[in-house]
Amino acid sequence: MLPMLRFKNLYDGSEKTSGHFGYYREVCSNGLHVSEVQVEFSIKHDRNYNYSEVVMPRLNDLFNKFLENEFYRISNKFKKMKDFKIIDTKEFVKAILEKTKLFRYESSNKNDDPSKLSREVIGVLNYETLLLDEVPNLWLGYNAFNSTIHETLKKGFGQQERLDKMLFDEVYAMA
Repeated sequence: MLPMLRFKNLYDGSEKTSGHFGYYREVCSNGLHVSEVQVEFSIKHDRNYNYSEVVMPRLNDLFNKFLENEFYRISNKFKKMKDFKIIDTKEFVKAILEKTKLFRYESSNKNDDPSKLSREVIGVLNYETLLLDEVPNLWLGYNAFNSTIHETLKKGFGQQERLDKMLFDEVYAMA
């Protein structure tokens, strides 16, 4: 897990310049990131404004505060999720989908078999379990869902971020 700084700035001034701190898991290729937005900023875009005078002096303080307050809390959540074993991966996927309504678990109203997206999540979960030589756990389950959000659903960044947070909260609630 590494710290992440994320900034958004639109050249045309249609949105505020904003940013937040979070963490990402370097070994993931799926865009996985977890962030807490307690330390963030947002500034109205103005051509005549020097943003570095406002943002840069505060970044060091904000980043240090974030590391002191958030790193251990988030790390403990990840550990708790990793320590919670999943006994039935299909039932785990079904339970999360019932809570989040991210997509349907069943392939149709007449067929209870997992849908294509559900099979994808189950496949990623099983693959990472084998690859890492671990028992299925909530962390790997969360990561498998996150992979589908970022690679298959093709949502915009803001929507991916909202779905990711909702998903994290629901999976963590199972621990």
